[in-house]
Amino acid sequence: MYTFVIVRKKVVEIHEMNVEYFDSMLLNDMDVQDSLVENAMLTKFIIQMTSRIFPSMSMTLMFVPLFYSLITSNLLLPYGFEITHSDTWLVYAINWAYQASCSFYVVVITVTTESTFVLFLLTACGQIDTLITLTNQLNSKINSEESEEEIALQVKRIVKLHQHHKLYIKKVKELFKFYFLIAIASLCSVMTMSMAAVVLVNWYLGVIMFWFSSCQILFGCVLGTHWQIKNEQLLVKIASFDWYKLSTKNKKMILMFLKASQTYTDLSAILFPLNIGSYVQIHKKVYSMFMLLVNVKE
Repeated sequence: MYTFVIVRKKVVEIHEMNVEYFDSMLLNDMDVQDSLVENAMLTKFIIQMTSRIFPSMSMTLMFVPLFYSLITSNLLLPYGFEITHSDTWLVYAINWAYQASCSFYVVVITVTTESTFVLFLLTACGQIDTLITLTNQLNSKINSEESEEEIALQVKRIVKLHQHHKLYIKKVKELFKFYFLIAIASLCSVMTMSMAAVVLVNWYLGVIMFWFSSCQILFGCVLGTHWQIKNEQLLVKIASFDWYKLSTKNKKMILMFLKASQTYTDLSAILFPLNIGSYVQIHKKVYSMFMLLVNVKE
């Protein structure tokens, strides 16, 4: 709600920046279009998987207790909360429908938010691919000894796109940092309590809840790591092309480009970065909290 209602203007601003980027003259370049194909296919694949995996896990969590109840006549609800308590099938159906509606709401919010994040982040990764392609073109122009005016124009295109890219990813980070902080804190609590319930009260559905929550955290951390790798690829490309053959003026512009690339915007949830290292640390903290709960209970 915070991301898409309270700060909706930021979402619109990022969308307008995307429209400006894709409408730019850069996309008339066939090399640039080819470099974006792989990124576009990856974006489509991840969004499709997101829209299938999260609903599938939620449906599993909802229907396994329902089928168990129908087969054994032992009434079992997916979650530990209910509107009213009774051993009748009518009340069970009301509670199950209420929990199903809550689960559906969570899945819709999760899928839409995560898909939007994927779209925005992989668009930024596509911008890096475009920068790498333009740098390759610049290197070819230098080695083929094209005119100084043509080389200067290519350098300006690279610097202009990188400025757009830096502003764009900064806005994306500002938009999602509170979402990831709240989401990860909530998911850590769910993971801790689910595992405690498995051990202390034999609530085996807690294993599915733990897996669901862990996958959601992994999703953001993997994308954050992918973002770091893309930035490192750009740095390698800048450092490896024949910049020393440029004129003094263009060398200064490329130096500015290199310095700006070295201080790339790292995705974070305010208190920690989004990467695989953080994913491991999060699970260590969850395990510590889980052991604390078990020891207190004993």
